[in-house]
Amino acid sequence: MGDVSLKELLFNVLCEHPSRGLYIKCPRCGYTGLGVPFEGVVDESASWPSPTDLKHHLVSLERLNVFTPEDLINRGAFELLRFANIPLENLAAYVLASRLWFAHQSDGALSLLERKGWSHKAIKTLSRGMALRLAAAFEGELPGDRFEVAVQMADSLPLEKILEMDPVERLAFRLEHTRRTQADLIGSLELGDNHTQVWLSNQFIALLNIDQIGRIANNPAVRSLSPTLPIESCIDEGVKRISAGTLISNHDGDGQIIALLDSGVDDSHPDLRFARIIHKKDYTGKGNADQHGHGTHLAGVIASRHSQYRGVAPKCDIWSYRVLNEKAEGASYRQLVQALQDAVRNAVHDAKQLKQKIIINCSCAVPRKARTWGRDYEALCDTFDAATSDAVVVVAAGNQGPLARTITAPGGGAAVITVGASVNRPGGPHNFVAHYSSRGPGIHRRSKPDIVAPGGVKNLRGDLHDKVSMVSSRTNGVWALDQSSQKPWFVDQEHHGASGTSQATALVSGICALLLEELTRQKKKVSHAQIAQALKDTALTLGYPETEQGHGLVQADDSMKWF
Repeated sequence: MGDVSLKELLFNVLCEHPSRGLYIKCPRCGYTGLGVPFEGVVDESASWPSPTDLKHHLVSLERLNVFTPEDLINRGAFELLRFANIPLENLAAYVLASRLWFAHQSDGALSLLERKGWSHKAIKTLSRGMALRLAAAFEGELPGDRFEVAVQMADSLPLEKILEMDPVERLAFRLEHTRRTQADLIGSLELGDNHTQVWLSNQFIALLNIDQIGRIANNPAVRSLSPTLPIESCIDEGVKRISAGTLISNHDGDGQIIALLDSGVDDSHPDLRFARIIHKKDYTGKGNADQHGHGTHLAGVIASRHSQYRGVAPKCDIWSYRVLNEKAEGASYRQLVQALQDAVRNAVHDAKQLKQKIIINCSCAVPRKARTWGRDYEALCDTFDAATSDAVVVVAAGNQGPLARTITAPGGGAAVITVGASVNRPGGPHNFVAHYSSRGPGIHRRSKPDIVAPGGVKNLRGDLHDKVSMVSSRTNGVWALDQSSQKPWFVDQEHHGASGTSQATALVSGICALLLEELTRQKKKVSHAQIAQALKDTALTLGYPETEQGHGLVQADDSMKWF
């Protein structure tokens, strides 16, 4: 069940699929050939010239550190191969290979569990990622004997059933429903305080041993079990491109709240000195300070009052929930969910004072290298979807494009507003979908992303970064310091450029604040679904498939006319 070499990947997996041969260009000698040792692909010999040459090419490829399925679908490996002049179609073949190998491994894991005596019901309850981890544990390949698992109860509340409730009543109803449906199971497992109840979507998260997982999987009250997943930020001239002139000239987000689930915010930054930033909670154990820089950059995109690098909604309030550490990695899946629930709970407690729903901005995503697939993402997606009852929830599509089906979680949710990134080159009138922006469809073949917004481009040509990226507030975090040493990321002591669906998502959150401000003035109270539909219905198509651009480039002024 351990890592597989590239050689094993080619021979053990792709040999079973002769119609899907690998087209490989060796980075050392330039030889081009098909990496499957048989004939019949496009009427050409698919074999390498000799075993010696085969070893030479495989060693060359392995020196690019592409060893495992996790590496093959990792964006860093993707970029490394691209810079080695291996054509894009070859990279697509690599990713196909990794997906085939993942399916091969997980099928083997399910067979192993069946041989171990696990029932059909129990096996059906497990996601593929969960089955892989259990099989690895049975074979002694994982340290420890416990896993952090997300348990989804079968009795979940349909969102439409509770939308009409008063927010306080809805919160109380959810808490009681979760307590009642989970009490017997949690009591039988003797978990004590070693669990977190996810009342938004009737799940619980706990450290469980194999015996407990088996008992839960056989319980008819349980719908699914999946592993908790790693979380990372979606890092990789916006306002003019989104047709927001009227909204921005007449509105500034006054009275609106954006909850930022990120790396914290540096509220001492000159651009944010007059912004109302409330540090709600730190989930990393390292304090509220932004040790990375990602959160402060997004806060600037939203609320900066700088004369040149003005935020979209400079008078909105920002509630900061720190869930990312100094490396922009998640404290844990569990803590991201806790932050989401705390944001909803805070909104409900302040509901009488709020004239509109708060906006929740999540520019984090599960990386594709996390040995997960399909149902593994459901638990996180469902929880973010459930939060749309009490907030406008805007999430990043992720920076794992340009290949299809690279939107993971929470961007793969059905209800959340999933934002991809668009770009344009200096002096050019045309907008494009960024190559790094994750593509759909989402899980269950959902139509994702929903929209795209300016996110900047990867600065490979050496353009001045303030011409090709989203320039915003710079703090002395790890990320900002790294980039300041790499011209042209650095703009000045207080600003730097960056690109990614993170920035695009923050920009859309700011647009939502302007829309809600104007709707408040008109005395119209709206739902998350209405905001989402307005953004989608009025978006400008860029001529890409829906799986790449969603409905198109957000058009803020037109969105206001929708109401």
